[in-house]
Amino acid sequence: MKRLSKKAVNTSKGIMIVVVSVLGTITLAACSINYRELADGINDIGRGMDHMVNGTSSARETEDPSDTDPTESSETDETAETPAPTATPTPAPTGTPVPTPTPMPDRVDFSELTTDEISDTLEVQLEEFAESHHDEEDGEELVTFAGNRMVLSMPENENIQLALNSLIDGFYYEAEGLYNRYSGEADAAYALDSEIYMEAPYAVSVNFSYSYNGRLLSVIKNYEVTQGEENIIDEKKEIDTYDVLTGNLVTPAMVAKDTTALGNALAASIAFAASTEEVQYTASQVTDPVIVVHAQGNGTAFAEAYGFINGTRFNAPVDLTNYADYLNSYGKIVYKINR
Repeated sequence: MKRLSKKAVNTSKGIMIVVVSVLGTITLAACSINYRELADGINDIGRGMDHMVNGTSSARETEDPSDTDPTESSETDETAETPAPTATPTPAPTGTPVPTPTPMPDRVDFSELTTDEISDTLEVQLEEFAESHHDEEDGEELVTFAGNRMVLSMPENENIQLALNSLIDGFYYEAEGLYNRYSGEADAAYALDSEIYMEAPYAVSVNFSYSYNGRLLSVIKNYEVTQGEENIIDEKKEIDTYDVLTGNLVTPAMVAKDTTALGNALAASIAFAASTEEVQYTASQVTDPVIVVHAQGNGTAFAEAYGFINGTRFNAPVDLTNYADYLNSYGKIVYKINR
């Protein structure tokens, strides 16, 4: 039989005293005893005594982590520490890139830029260009736009420079608008029957020329639209003269004492120059007569008179000193007439 230690004996004595006391109390209150609960209490006391005496654990106690099988712990740690293999994502399939078609060029040529310093304060630039419109599918050239563009440079008077360039540019943009319009019509005609359209494609042209007398700048403007080689379907011809000192457009009413008398005198000169042995013209057949100035020389106011006869433009050289009686003071100043 296992010998109990002194501490265990003393503890057992104490427990026995508690049990005896409890049992005495139960005896005194026997009339209200719950015997099932009493039996459970006694069993708990017995298990407590056994634990203190023999060192056994109660079934209700939590298992000591140190009692765990070290092999199981190692396996658990290895499982926890070893990361799960990461799946390599499969790249999404990519389609074969489709090359973007290179658009056909519009402005294909700025062939020449001419700068003419016609005075200390005025430069005129004429820029030649060529442009074309193409079919988007097969690249066929459908419409051409060519000619030149005029720009004035007046560094000492930028306000007048802006005003005059705006007036001159207006004519260019008219021609450019026709180019855009007939490009659309060409697209439609080519889509309906490409062979028929290409027999007579559209072409748009615009041109500027000028002359200067030291005060006035005359600009001759022309544009036309042709279909095929000779069929002109739209055209416009203008002649404007500008006062570079004020930026104003000079009209016959601004320079003449009597606009009608000056017009008739110019028309007579134009009709005479246009007449031939076969065809004789009169002043009454000339429309829209105007003066185009030229450089001065030897005291003579060189100029040309331009006008239309039956839609065709004619011109005649004139000496403006011979027309001085038709001009007012402003006209004589800007045309450089000394009397």
